Amino acid sequence: YRVSLVVTLKNNCTDSFVKNVTIYPVPKVKLISTDTSVSICQSTNKFLFKDSSTITGNSTLSSLWTVSDGDTSRYSIQSNFQKSFSQAGKYWIKLRSMSGLGCSAEDSTQVEIYPGPTADFRVNDSTQCVRGNNFEFRSNSSIKPGGGKLTYTWDFGDDSTATDSFVSKYYEKPGYYRVVLSVTSSFGCSATRVSHVRVYDMPEANFTVNNATQCLSANKYDFVNNSNSKTGNGTLRYIWEFSPTDTSHAFSPSRSYNASGRHLVNLTAITSFGCADDTMSFIEVLPNPDTPFVSVVNSIPCHGQTGKLEISKILVGGGTPPYTYSWNGGSFTYSNVFDSAAAGTYNVVIRDSLGCESSGTYYFREPEPLRVTLR
Repeated sequence: YRVSLVVTLKNNCTDSFVKNVTIYPVPKVKLISTDTSVSICQSTNKFLFKDSSTITGNSTLSSLWTVSDGDTSRYSIQSNFQKSFSQAGKYWIKLRSMSGLGCSAEDSTQVEIYPGPTADFRVNDSTQCVRGNNFEFRSNSSIKPGGGKLTYTWDFGDDSTATDSFVSKYYEKPGYYRVVLSVTSSFGCSATRVSHVRVYDMPEANFTVNNATQCLSANKYDFVNNSNSKTGNGTLRYIWEFSPTDTSHAFSPSRSYNASGRHLVNLTAITSFGCADDTMSFIEVLPNPDTPFVSVVNSIPCHGQTGKLEISKILVGGGTPPYTYSWNGGSFTYSNVFDSAAAGTYNVVIRDSLGCESSGTYYFREPEPLRVTLR
């Protein structure tokens, strides 16, 4: 622009002064954020700002970015400005565009960073047996003030979910499960915590015995352990209980009983992870008949003759009647009488109806031979 100054006096004397002045263009500042939202979560925030300022003419522009967190950066025109915030809060982003002739203008925008939650949880016991398992999951997640309320989503790895901060969970099948807790704030900021739990299978306790019903005399019960555990569920140890005071940790023990009756045998199989199964069965010890009592019905009258013996039925008890009798290894019969019994030793056996036996020995005496002396 040309500016003229003319001065005129009262006597019409005049003078003039001409000077050229230049008005430089001011930049048209335009700050563009490539993010669709100026509010974002702390864990994912990364802004890209672009200087789209223009100016008429051929003047060059330079940019000064200023952030209210104290970060000041200089970039040439058309430069992008990337910024991530380490703390939640509201921040001003200012762009000052300056021409090469010193003219400048500013534009600004505000962004808000929401606090991100921290996901965490605890479980009462991460390894449990499938029988009676009860996993208690408790969220220890947190968020800083201003982050809003948290919501919870649990994924237990078996197609089941929950939305409470505390959950009791029962797994129907053994296995290795991936447990995921996702927490989300009121502003949509989220975090995830992953852990694993193990559900062990149960062992199977089982046993057989050579003969579950035996007579008291010479009884011997041989127990055969058939317990098993699936692969990956640890080794087994055993507890046999034959009575409150008689136990064994052997694999397949044997036992003899000194009293008749029904006896409960319990086997517990325990894995190295503490999972236990038990099974029980009764064995029966049959009573033996009482020791036979032999009485003399007819004594031997003379040496070399015979008499008559009898096993007293009145004094026979125990066992399970009826009884059969054997004299000196002979066949068993229902007769308790031995006719024509010569002098000597008799081995007597009583057998009851269940096959249990008792025995005794009796010596049958005869008179001395008659000796005649002639004088």
